[in-house]
Amino acid sequence: MRAHLVHLRGGAPFLSPADALCLVGMLDAGVSVPLILAALDRCVASRMKNRARRPLTLTAAKRHLGKPPLVDPGFARDPGEAPLEPVRAALSGVGDPEATALAAALEGLASDEPDALVTEAVALCRTHHERRWTALPDDERERRIAAAIVELGDIANVVDSDTLRQLAEEVARDAFRSAWPRLDTATFEALVQP
Repeated sequence: MRAHLVHLRGGAPFLSPADALCLVGMLDAGVSVPLILAALDRCVASRMKNRARRPLTLTAAKRHLGKPPLVDPGFARDPGEAPLEPVRAALSGVGDPEATALAAALEGLASDEPDALVTEAVALCRTHHERRWTALPDDERERRIAAAIVELGDIANVVDSDTLRQLAEEVARDAFRSAWPRLDTATFEALVQP
């Protein structure tokens, strides 16, 4: 979950004490990993819609546990089809070597346990997106973050510079991820359901 949170928001690769306590509480309460990942994804979608003024936290995502996704997963599976086939087919049709490699990796996932399959698929996609984001030249990442600051508009006037930078990186990363087909927890959860 820590890696997914950092992937969505950018920034430091660690949890705050409040987020660590929140995560331990959720896991101790028996909340599944895919449910936590879906809450994070839903929280990000809500934040993009409402232009949040505070950095993404696990604590903020907690209220999204168990709620339906804000965005339609966008894929449906035919009966008898492998669970992740719609995403694999969409990626194969992109015509990009990275998309083809990700499609092959998703096809290679063979868990019969739905939660494990969702968790593994999300991890593969997260690694894919992180690799692409880090492969961008530094000046391109900075350009995207600067564009996100402009997109945030008046929020820049009411938050400190560190918070603005964190919010802008979250917006820039979200825009960067959106260039690919639906590679999120809600999509994978919808597909693995019997």
